[in-house]
Amino acid sequence: MSPVIGKRDLAVIRGLAGVTALCAVLLTIAPDDGERAAPPPSHAAPTASSSTTTDSVPCGEPGGGATLPAGYADMIRAVHDAACRRDHDGLVPFMTDPFDAAGRSPAEVVAAWREAYPDGTDLAVLAATLETLPRSDQGGVVFCQPSGAIVAFARGTHDRPGGLSEFSITRYLSSTAC
Repeated sequence: MSPVIGKRDLAVIRGLAGVTALCAVLLTIAPDDGERAAPPPSHAAPTASSSTTTDSVPCGEPGGGATLPAGYADMIRAVHDAACRRDHDGLVPFMTDPFDAAGRSPAEVVAAWREAYPDGTDLAVLAATLETLPRSDQGGVVFCQPSGAIVAFARGTHDRPGGLSEFSITRYLSSTAC
């Protein structure tokens, strides 16, 4: 009897492939000699000692220069601008509250990102992901990078404003489909 691969098995295999791709990317970012390789020039990490800086770095256009979805354009540009400036705190006003499944506030999530990525590489990934073509659906707007990063903006409801609702560096860690 030959084994049958179901949809769930394929999802696990795809997830593992994404983790493998992430590991390959991380190995290029953190060489064996203990030195960190520089991020791509268009999204270089800040030179200041803090991960929140007002120093601008060269970034592309949000949405790859395409027209951004109505109702989201200003918010997407503001989040992209904060990411390009490496301004973690500049993201907070645009994040949904609570931001994650654990019920953490935007300020708590941003503090965790700042601690996990003191060089601002999370914001470089955020900016680069926002420079891909957006995908709109009934739930909002999603940006997906081939490397697996996802940024989602949820639409609001009558009692809850929309905003930046998800940022995941790997698709494996995200509940959003791309």
